[in-house]
This record gives sequence, C-alpha cells and structure tokens, in this order.
Amino acid sequence: MTNVLIADSYKSIRILVEDFLSLMENFSFTIFNKENGEEAWKIIKTENIDLIISGNTMPGMSGLELARKVKAKDSPYKEIPFIFCSGAPGEYQKEIEKLGAISLPKPYSLIDFQKLVRSLL
Repeated sequence: MTNVLIADSYKSIRILVEDFLSLMENFSFTIFNKENGEEAWKIIKTENIDLIISGNTMPGMSGLELARKVKAKDSPYKEIPFIFCSGAPGEYQKEIEKLGAISLPKPYSLIDFQKLVRSLL
C-alpha cells in the first residue's frame, strides 16, 4: 500500500487527483486529503507518506512553503517525492527545482499525471 498525501484548497482538485490515482493499474493507495499546508504537515509528521501532491494556493501555509519544509536540508522527509501543481508554475519553477520537487503545471492530463506518479514510485 502506497501512502499519498494530496494537499489542495480546492476539494474538486483533491477528488480529481484521487480519481486519477484510482485509475492506475497495479497500484494500491491510501489517500490522505488535506485542504491546507498546516494539516498536510501534521500528516507528514505522523504517517509514513510515500508521495506528496500539492497545489500552491492554500489558506495558511502554501504549497511552496510546505515544499520548503519537506525538502529542507535537515528535514527527515526530504526524500519523499513532492509534486508541485500550479496554474502559474513559471513563477516558482526555479525554486521548486532547487528544492528537488517536481513541477506539474495545471491543467495536466491523466496520462501525464500517471506517467509522473509511476516514475516516482
């Protein structure tokens, strides 16, 4: 079972990502859905997360701030693959790459999403 954290302020996006994951053959996922970075961070600290998929714009801690915490040099979670989904990826592209996270621009296709997830797991 692969533990996936989905963090996005939009419930519809979280449901879509969960649906995309459910369509992947040969994978079994436990999904943690959170609507903001603070809730996501709590899950990261308490569960054995294998993959993080996060939007950027969220109340409180943004996806970029969450990526900074997860990917910090002294973070015990820095090896967790982190997919950063944003409608304005160019704005954050350099920092995302520097952090070691992967940018997936919105909108993205089911095929591109699943290909990326497969490559990370």
